[in-house]
Amino acid sequence: MEAFSLIEANIEFDVFSNTQPRFFELSLSHAPVFLPMETDVGLSQIDPFNEDISKTIGLLDYFYPLQKERIEQAASRLLELGCSIAVCDISPLGIAAAAEVGIPSVLIENFTWDWIYKSYLDEEPRLEPHIEYLEKIFSTARYRIKTAPACFGGAADLTVTCVSRVPGRGRHETREMLGIGEESLIILLTVGGMEGQIAVPIEACDLRKTYFLFPGQNGHKRREGNLIFISGDSELFYPDLVASSDLIIGKIGYSTLAEAYNCGIPYGYVIRKRFPESWLLASFLEDHKRGAEVEEKALRDGTWLSDIDKLLSLGRRPPRTQNGALDIARFLLSILEK
Repeated sequence: MEAFSLIEANIEFDVFSNTQPRFFELSLSHAPVFLPMETDVGLSQIDPFNEDISKTIGLLDYFYPLQKERIEQAASRLLELGCSIAVCDISPLGIAAAAEVGIPSVLIENFTWDWIYKSYLDEEPRLEPHIEYLEKIFSTARYRIKTAPACFGGAADLTVTCVSRVPGRGRHETREMLGIGEESLIILLTVGGMEGQIAVPIEACDLRKTYFLFPGQNGHKRREGNLIFISGDSELFYPDLVASSDLIIGKIGYSTLAEAYNCGIPYGYVIRKRFPESWLLASFLEDHKRGAEVEEKALRDGTWLSDIDKLLSLGRRPPRTQNGALDIARFLLSILEK
């Protein structure tokens, strides 16, 4: 959405999501209209690294097949708001609602949920009807956009490089706000859902001119020596923290990978062993020499510190000038202008 501002296209957005509005307020220069709505199920988690397939089955049985009333509710809001196109981030409800009112739907994907669920089918055969249903829904999207690294092939109307948010501040400005000089190292630990579970070895507190950032923490921003804890609602924009860093360590996921890759920051990634996307993302980083694995156990027991020199040796690279978000914005604009 922010990419439209960067190409100076004046587009209004209405966001159908249960994501907290604060996320969009921090990410966008122009806040969209926000409509709280459950649009997807995804995968239930026991913790950041382990899935709860049994609970996921219950949620899928509740949500699918999409009831006529649910589709009509979303469709009526599309009509009321005068929407011209429905852009769906692997969310099937938008595709069905767009078909109901006769506007184009655009599926943006690096995976789809039916592809994810297939990896758990041996463990849970009850996933089969949901896989078949979701395959059918996704196949009806008017346009399909694949973002690198894509987990599988197939037809696409547009294929783009990594899609990420763009930093709003320069590296030097963000470091000034953190009170950290250019000569110091910053290591960003992305530990969403693992607050309090990351072991910080005593040696880390003794490293001179090396600072460790922990974003998304509860409470106010605080500093304990060279450990800096930043609240989730801080004025410090997460992509700015990424761009100001020299190394990222954390659970592998698309958004952090794309932000790190586009900003030229090496990534010490922790794989979700059973989640199929993790292995594709890891291969992408390895192929581009932009990351190396850190074991989950090392993150929990503090031995991750011994990997820092190896990871730092990958080096920072200049920020990439090509961001898939800009290509998607131009493509969507071409649809709207038809």
